Amino acid sequence: MAKSPLQLKQYFFTKINCEADLTFKKPPKNAETKLEVQVQSTISPHKDNKRDWRVILDIQAFSPDKSVPYKLDLQVTGFFKVAEGYPEDKLSEFIRITGSSILYSGAREFLLGITSRGPWAPVLLPTISFMEPNQRVEPKSTKSRKTKEAGGIKT
Repeated sequence: MAKSPLQLKQYFFTKINCEADLTFKKPPKNAETKLEVQVQSTISPHKDNKRDWRVILDIQAFSPDKSVPYKLDLQVTGFFKVAEGYPEDKLSEFIRITGSSILYSGAREFLLGITSRGPWAPVLLPTISFMEPNQRVEPKSTKSRKTKEAGGIKT
């Protein structure tokens, strides 16, 4: 197994909001639950080293039909290093897809742990893909480039 060209140096949560609905009425057995997730990924390279990147992931999850008894709102920030030799013209997309995926997985496990200590069944965020074609990239003339998911991801 080969080492990934993207290495996670550090990550932490800058916002954690997990709100349980204490008036929740359990749906009938085998009833389908609906959890909507909106995710926005913002990436930026370090001003002095284009191999060091920051990824900020904003995640909101809620149930419009009240079938899931939690409202969730998190922000997780991660710092990554890209191996020398990785093509510079592919850095932004690589960081956005891979870095965001790594942070989302960490947030998913974190929320599973938090909600497992709540009054209702634990919540597992759905699997999503960060391979979205509709990215908005700010011009290179700004001090730090940022890529944002247009409108977020809904599942």
